[in-house]
Amino acid sequence: MSHSTGDGLSQRLIGVIFITMLVAASTMHFYTPMLDVIGREFDVGARELGWIPTATTFGFVAGVLFLAPLGDVFDKRHLILAQVSAVTVALAIMAVTNAFWVLVVASVVVGMGASTSQHLVALTAQLTPPARRGAVIGTVLSGMLLGILTGRLLGGVVSGWFGWRAGFGFGAVLVACVLPVIVRMLPSARGTSQLGYAALLGSLVGLMRRYPVVNRTSRVQGLLGIGYGGFWAMLAPMLAADHQLGSAVAGLFGIPGAAGVLIAAPVGRWVDRGGSAKAVLAGTLLVLAAYATFAFGPWSVAALVVGVMLLDFGIRTSLVANQTFLLGIEPEARARVNMLLMLHTFGGNGLGALLASYAFAAQGWLGVVAVGSLAAASAAALHWRSRGQMVVPTGQ
Repeated sequence: MSHSTGDGLSQRLIGVIFITMLVAASTMHFYTPMLDVIGREFDVGARELGWIPTATTFGFVAGVLFLAPLGDVFDKRHLILAQVSAVTVALAIMAVTNAFWVLVVASVVVGMGASTSQHLVALTAQLTPPARRGAVIGTVLSGMLLGILTGRLLGGVVSGWFGWRAGFGFGAVLVACVLPVIVRMLPSARGTSQLGYAALLGSLVGLMRRYPVVNRTSRVQGLLGIGYGGFWAMLAPMLAADHQLGSAVAGLFGIPGAAGVLIAAPVGRWVDRGGSAKAVLAGTLLVLAAYATFAFGPWSVAALVVGVMLLDFGIRTSLVANQTFLLGIEPEARARVNMLLMLHTFGGNGLGALLASYAFAAQGWLGVVAVGSLAAASAAALHWRSRGQMVVPTGQ
């Protein structure tokens, strides 16, 4: 095992963090192409199926809220190991359960464990000089984007051939294979705060008061997350209902749906040159364009393919810009600042999944489009009003 130093991240360590991010992110997305198949086996409709993505996302939010701040106090390596181990067990349970409610509860555990990605982002920021922070965070976040692709693609292909249980089982094996890599190669990264747990959580209010831009920036990302979570939660049921396409095809949407991996690092370099506000604006407009394209989805699968690429470009552009900006505000509180951003982001994803499931049940796909469009328009308006406050800190 190597230990962290003040010299920054080596390419080898960036690779380890990249792989760990990829696997952690994939665990939250194995279910996406399987939802229609799971619904048929358990005899539940779109409204009940919406609880799986909602439970996963709110599990992630709970992990971000209650576990991510611990990275400011404890060794991040130990926290990462514990959470990845919990995900392995939860996925194994999902592969064998015969009760729908167990599937939902295990989804919460998977979400909480997958929030370890936030320790990895904070560790990256801690070990990277400010001049390179945007580019390196962009590279590491590319691992998360590829993880989303991996989860959706493998979940769809494996479940299409061998059933949805095999999809979750494959996920458990994949995560278990990464544990030895973490043990051997991930460095220790001790916390920088001396606060107790209660004081640590209580300090969040003070952070938001000192830096109102943290709250506004997080709200923008949360509103965009509503559209993102809603689309992916209802894609498989929509493809089955409107196009008679199964889980394997839904999984293949992970390929164009990971288009953001192509721009994460370039956006990071753009932000390093002072482009945070412009990058976030571009991201919100891309999400709006995506939902305008999704409106043609009931009649055209091609429209869905183009739209999902625009959606991922928009979400990743805004996330890299917002995350790089916020991680430079207060070095001693990076885990907590990042937690506030992710709390809004994935809270938006979970809320979007829930709203979209009800909208789909009531109005079909165009109801889902209405939810996502309204949320993206609100994000664009909020960012436009506060864009002048997004000055990238230097020397932090």
